[in-house]
Amino acid sequence: MPTNKELWDRYVWYTEELTKHARQIGFAAGGICWLFRRAGEFPDPILFALLLLAVFFVFDGCQFYLAAVRTRNFARAEEIKRHEQTGSIEAAYDVPDELDRPIFLLFRAKLGFLLGCFLMIALQIVLELGESRLN
Repeated sequence: MPTNKELWDRYVWYTEELTKHARQIGFAAGGICWLFRRAGEFPDPILFALLLLAVFFVFDGCQFYLAAVRTRNFARAEEIKRHEQTGSIEAAYDVPDELDRPIFLLFRAKLGFLLGCFLMIALQIVLELGESRLN
């Protein structure tokens, strides 16, 4: 039976791996989109896929920036409070759920944008297959 720490370690590992693979898949999606380029232009679904891909990468960066800033601000405030109370900053801190809520929202949103990107690529494939059957 895993301990609480072991469970959270699993969670961290899963989210790290998912983010790492999502970035790799995102770069692959950009390459796939490039294959649809005709005469220097992209079909509309592919343009939308590229937009979703750009938003994915922006949200990816924002997630980690926001996590770093929020964690730093929380830790600093707790250190000051703890130092005033005990003269030391070493302690176990009670971290509120609200600290991670917006970060987790960005995590879920960025994965949604990546999924949307691939749905647009799939739409373009279906459109091209339909077009080739008509010809």
